[in-house]
Amino acid sequence: PEYWNHATPCRDALAGVDLMLGLTGLEPGVRKSFSTLSAFDGTQTHTVSTFAKGFCVHEGQLFVLRPDGIAHCPDPASAAPTFTPLDITGLPNDGSCLARLGNRFYVGTLSGQIWTAEADGTEVEVSPPALEHRAYDQFGRALAFSGDRLLVGVPNAPAATPLAGRAETWRRNGGGWEIEQSLTPPTPDFSGWFGRDVAIHGDLLAIVEAGHDISNRDRGLSAKVHVLQRTEADWTPRQTIALPFAQSVAIQDNLLAIGTSQASGSTPGVVLYLINRSPDGVVSLTVTRRLLPRSTSIGYLPLVRVALMGDFLLAGLSGDPSRRATGVLSVFRRVDGSFASQPAQEISVDTPERYGFGLAAHSGWVAVGAPFEDTGATNAGAVYLYQESNEPAPNPPLVLRAKLSAPMPQAHAEFGAAVALHGDLLLVGCPGREVGGVRQRGAVYRFRRQSGGQWLGLGEMEPPQGSQSEFGIEVAVSPEWTAAGSLGSAPESTGLGSRVRISPRSGYEEWLDGRLVADGRRWDDDADADGRSTLLEYVFNLDPKRPDQTAASAAAPEPAGVPILSNSTPGDGLTFTYVEPAHDTRIKVQVESSDDQRTWLPVPATARVLATGATHRLVAVDMEKPTTPRWWRLRATDSPQ
Repeated sequence: PEYWNHATPCRDALAGVDLMLGLTGLEPGVRKSFSTLSAFDGTQTHTVSTFAKGFCVHEGQLFVLRPDGIAHCPDPASAAPTFTPLDITGLPNDGSCLARLGNRFYVGTLSGQIWTAEADGTEVEVSPPALEHRAYDQFGRALAFSGDRLLVGVPNAPAATPLAGRAETWRRNGGGWEIEQSLTPPTPDFSGWFGRDVAIHGDLLAIVEAGHDISNRDRGLSAKVHVLQRTEADWTPRQTIALPFAQSVAIQDNLLAIGTSQASGSTPGVVLYLINRSPDGVVSLTVTRRLLPRSTSIGYLPLVRVALMGDFLLAGLSGDPSRRATGVLSVFRRVDGSFASQPAQEISVDTPERYGFGLAAHSGWVAVGAPFEDTGATNAGAVYLYQESNEPAPNPPLVLRAKLSAPMPQAHAEFGAAVALHGDLLLVGCPGREVGGVRQRGAVYRFRRQSGGQWLGLGEMEPPQGSQSEFGIEVAVSPEWTAAGSLGSAPESTGLGSRVRISPRSGYEEWLDGRLVADGRRWDDDADADGRSTLLEYVFNLDPKRPDQTAASAAAPEPAGVPILSNSTPGDGLTFTYVEPAHDTRIKVQVESSDDQRTWLPVPATARVLATGATHRLVAVDMEKPTTPRWWRLRATDSPQ
């Protein structure tokens, strides 16, 4: 594709059009072969009288795959083209596409095989090829937090069944993240996309297998949602819900909501399930209601996003992209313990801009992404922010408070393709953004809500080391953590932190908010040009915009200051006193010494905590006074997540 999630238009041939061929009415499968082959010679279109399952052009001649074999047409541009059957037998019944390379034909089948024969009909015996995956596994295409646990979707994960998908649970353990369990589909399906969307809440998680299709004719027709429960040390499958074109999930308390393009007949919406627990705690699910939008402007099979927030259920229906349909946000309200079948409010926009493609809700605020909106540039994107109204029904429950765009709008950046919201922090994915001359590298922006309700931009999140394309395809935020994934990351990457940017909310990023809004937020920046990087300013709790030489102390409101080396009192020794983050386990601070300033060794001493504040603490390391000249330094490093 020319742009992320954007169809590439045909470009004019350098010497004009000689001939264009296309199949209409094609439906893949064994029994359906009544498609029509049409030819366009630059001035008019005519129908080629033949049934075709597939075709190819080789050296100006047309070859057609038909139910009864392969036929040859030397002049497809003529008004009455003629076809001659080739003497080729043994064709697979489920052949669906045809290609010719040199003197050999190739037929692709619906079962994922390739059959080949020479042009004279001699079938070619080939040994089974080694399966090699070059597509990104899309690690981080779906993300969801629950406490110190992160659920990661890997919908293109390679396996014995290609692109069947996988999901992984990761758990924070001490100073890093460790994989807890790898989850795979019970019945893997080619391109099944297990892990396309995920949700986790306490001891429950849900995984969408969005591409499952047992008919091999309509991807997603046999989509499933897998619900698992945490029991002792493992996640145990509890129930699999077969729901055509299921796309997204949300869990809140005793409710599971599934967004689907066919909630009832051909109408998209949300299917709501009640989460039941037996006396011994085992979970089962019961369907309670199908919630459908009022609007009919969303077209055929739109993308559906779903979110739960208190007494509200929200569905973002971003419109059928093939028909440029308008997106809609349907807001359902719970009254007397159950949700009304009709939306309490429906919000739409005037132009088809994939409004509702991104959706997040928390604490009375709702963020809706419209990544194709032309704000500042074509498909630059925008995010709409709504606040819950205090007005009673029948007044609309949501009121528009702000509209955000990317700090530097860029064509096809798709700001708002992913959004995450928790408390006063908003993350916005911009996966199509060009960075450093590299298209679709992507970006993630952070915003914070101020006391007056305004949203302040805080700059960008740093991509993880292994990110290669479309950083910001998914974002997640919890009370303790933020996370952002990429559509593509280096296959040799290992560990969570090299493929997903994950940061504690109580650490570096939170400290910078209000100190540096957008500039100088990288760890190696030096915004005040005082010789200390932003990382060291953070470690010592200094002002990153103003040179500061105040000595380390526990002065109110927080410990702060540059390290000091002093004589110990009493005794004939030295004390290194410094400030370090109190809760950010990523940061490692170590006193080191050297006698030549080339080789530095850690000082074998235990730090004494002198004072602890909300974010930083004052510590001291006692050392013996040396008999020969020595140097000391404080080394601060970040530990990968």
